[in-house]
Amino acid sequence: MLIRSLRVLGATLAGTILLSGCTGGGQQPPPSGGPPSAAPTAATPPATPTLVDRSDEVLAQPPTLTAVATTQAKPTSSFRGSTFTIYGLSRSDTATILTYTVTGGTEHASPSDALPRAWEKAPRLETPTHSYRVVTFQQESGEWAAVANPIYRIEPGKESGPLTVLYPPLPAGTGTVTLRGLWFEDVSVPVTDLG
Repeated sequence: MLIRSLRVLGATLAGTILLSGCTGGGQQPPPSGGPPSAAPTAATPPATPTLVDRSDEVLAQPPTLTAVATTQAKPTSSFRGSTFTIYGLSRSDTATILTYTVTGGTEHASPSDALPRAWEKAPRLETPTHSYRVVTFQQESGEWAAVANPIYRIEPGKESGPLTVLYPPLPAGTGTVTLRGLWFEDVSVPVTDLG
């Protein structure tokens, strides 16, 4: 059910990305046969928008990532023995995105803490005055889930691919936050402002 919901979410995102690249809706072309300076008449049909696929630009991962913080998994977490590397915490006026990886410890782990439906276990973003939880959505089953990559298995000594979690927008000018939760020891992370 989760995979189906994520596919639907992905299809919706792809449709949104396609439509966000529309062009040609502002100015009308001159009527056929008239000089370029002629004003369009009421009979002139509106221009048809051209769809532009922007999904590669939006969904592509940066070629290289630079770590901004690391922390160790709590021994009580299903991530025990793992290391978390934070590669970014970026805010805009509409969202905040956490990007991180997990490197497996000395044993195989299937981190039940990190499935999207266990959204309440995801790390919180803590400022001196507020606590921000992950953004959630309701699945077809009626359960709520985090807008995040699922982590199914961690291999000893191997780093996962980049994972992301969506949070509400932090206030403009926020310099650092503390990531706090059940997965790993608290860690201070700098915030990048995307404008």
